[in-house]
Amino acid sequence: WMSGDPCPSGGWFGVICSGSNLVQLDINTNVVGGTLPSEIGMLSMMTNILVQGNSFTGFLPSQLGQLSAMKRYLSFQSNSFTGTIPSQLGQLSSLTSEVYLNTNSFSGSIPSQFGLLTLLTQLFSLYSNF
Repeated sequence: WMSGDPCPSGGWFGVICSGSNLVQLDINTNVVGGTLPSEIGMLSMMTNILVQGNSFTGFLPSQLGQLSAMKRYLSFQSNSFTGTIPSQLGQLSSLTSEVYLNTNSFSGSIPSQFGLLTLLTQLFSLYSNF
């Protein structure tokens, strides 16, 4: 990725902005690796995250639960995430559909806080190597 502001005209690949706010990260199947930084929780206007089919490792940051504008796509499938699924994802009360956490190496159980996602009406896929 380029350095600097991702939101000017012709900004970063896979980034969609509304004004100066990053609202969507879509880097599906782009051979991206590493860990997701906890700072991702600071993207308060983010409505969609699609990072499936890459080589991400490590834990999903609990700060993902701070993305209060998250609406539709939360897709982390087909990576190499480990650890437990953060219970803070249950705080995404505006989330309505398409949560993909499958094909990773999560441990533990599905957090009971997922029961708080009362607007979630479509696909919720958790198949993993529990």
